Amino acid sequence: MAIVDRGETVAAMFEHLSALDIDGVAEFFSDDVVMEIAFQPEGKGFWSRTEGKSALHRFFGSLPVLFDGFAIRATRTYLLADPDGVIVRYRGDAQVRATGKPYCNNYIGVFTFAEDGRIREWTEFHNPLVLLAAFERESAD
Repeated sequence: MAIVDRGETVAAMFEHLSALDIDGVAEFFSDDVVMEIAFQPEGKGFWSRTEGKSALHRFFGSLPVLFDGFAIRATRTYLLADPDGVIVRYRGDAQVRATGKPYCNNYIGVFTFAEDGRIREWTEFHNPLVLLAAFERESAD
């Protein structure tokens, strides 16, 4: 990959993700990539860990089914003493297709990179209550 700045790499990946260019997104990941989502409500059907580029490709490929108008953007980047890592604050905005509700969340991502510059690990922290509220269907009383 030509991009060397780790923050720029993540921001470029987010551009592809916002455009729902899933094949383009996959090019930013190493074959053995691991993504973990901390505090994810697994009991409500949300996964908290996935391994491998093909598994992550399948997950991101589901975004157009789950959301209308998906956008994600970096808001702040923190460079680390370790040149193979970066911490990025970012925001995601979308509308949940099943409920029609907005899903707007803030995130912190810890990214580590393989020697070839591709993302090897992505640990994401977000507010799971915002996620649950967006996917919660209104009860018919």
